[in-house]
Amino acid sequence: MLWASSSRTWSTTRLDAAWQHLADAQAVVLAALAVGRRTARLASALAEFTDAIRTFHHAVETVIGDFAHGEVARLSEETARAASAGTGQTFEWTPTHQVTLRALIADTFSNLRVSVRVG
Repeated sequence: MLWASSSRTWSTTRLDAAWQHLADAQAVVLAALAVGRRTARLASALAEFTDAIRTFHHAVETVIGDFAHGEVARLSEETARAASAGTGQTFEWTPTHQVTLRALIADTFSNLRVSVRVG
């Protein structure tokens, strides 16, 4: 559970930093637009804003990937063990479970990536 907690903290910190960078870049663009004419400053601000968008997008994809490949597998195994313990049964995490879960995670991760691009 410690890994999950520290992973979420790292992810949150990374997203917060990327979001702040994006907000700061947006503020610079808005200030440059307030001048009311096209200038080198505006072009530079737009380039920085575009870079901030890419950085934020990359941070989001990284967090989604980390969650999909780390947390989902751990949570699935934990949940299966807890459910089987509640019935008095034991649960063995087999290679078949792992292969099936990897396929599910890959499909889910792909859907999440599409959602991030569309949304």
